[in-house]
Amino acid sequence: MKKLHIIATLLALITTLVPCSYAQSSNEVTADRLFKECSKIKDAKHTNISSFMLSMGRMLARGEEKAFLEKIDNMRIVDLSACSDSDKEIFVEKISNTQLADFMPAEEEIKEEQRTRVYVQMKDEYIGKIVIAQLGQREYILMQLNGSLTQQDLEGLAKKHPPVK
Repeated sequence: MKKLHIIATLLALITTLVPCSYAQSSNEVTADRLFKECSKIKDAKHTNISSFMLSMGRMLARGEEKAFLEKIDNMRIVDLSACSDSDKEIFVEKISNTQLADFMPAEEEIKEEQRTRVYVQMKDEYIGKIVIAQLGQREYILMQLNGSLTQQDLEGLAKKHPPVK
């Protein structure tokens, strides 16, 4: 009986580990690892905005912006706009060839040499985490928002703040 239990446990462990090792052998990385790698690029500016800092921003915000900020727990941003052209190319290559573990690609938009990739991680019926990568002539930014957002929140924000041309 003990042998059967050990074999069943090993089989369960193997079936759990095989998909993980297969995923890691592809270009799949965690969001934490991606942010860590990108923040190490020379002249990259990495900023963490805590819930405390967001609460101060909520006090200054009005209307829809305030309602949106109330749904955000924290965020982090890596700005590579001040990096060299070769480092920006490395960033674009990294984003283009990477899949985020536990995230689903939500959208990719290309407008006049500005490309935006959006990944989401669902938490029940809400978007628990969203990662946005902007790649283009003006902006090279990687951003993650953590909170409880809905699709309507994101659509409302996009309508209110259309991309700058």
